[in-house]
Amino acid sequence: MTSAERARGQPCPIDGVPRGFDPGTAVAPADGASHVSERVDSCLVVGGGIIAARAIASLLEAGTRITVVSPWLAPALLEVAREGRLSWWPREYARGDVSGFARVVAATDDAVVNARVLAEARERGLPVTAAGDAPIAADRR
Repeated sequence: MTSAERARGQPCPIDGVPRGFDPGTAVAPADGASHVSERVDSCLVVGGGIIAARAIASLLEAGTRITVVSPWLAPALLEVAREGRLSWWPREYARGDVSGFARVVAATDDAVVNARVLAEARERGLPVTAAGDAPIAADRR
């Protein structure tokens, strides 16, 4: 059983909306990184809740092409995905997901996951931000 299958039907810790997704509403392939071509305006956002929504709003205003990896999306983000303004990989973050992106944002409520995302992005020399934090000077490009 996948983590998304385990989480399906459980209340979201942020807004009470059931976790998981309806396969009919998925807006991007679940296998993720193999379908991404690197662009200077592409960003991977890890997380699908309110923390991520704040970061995504700014990125959308800047015209950034956004992919979100998260087992669930907050209702506002799900609507943005349905409008085609972001791609969604409905699963948990996995090592290698940052490949092919120009920038990465760690925006989960799990410090361990955020640390893994930050470490992998830095290993690959990618600019990376933990949502809610200002980018570290060394991470800016």
